[in-house]
Amino acid sequence: MGQIYVSFYVLYQIFSYALK
Repeated sequence: MGQIYVSFYVLYQIFSYALK
């Protein structure tokens, strides 16, 4: 479960960077 959370966090970071 932890790995999935980390993956989601990374995806969110990339999305945030792309938005910026």
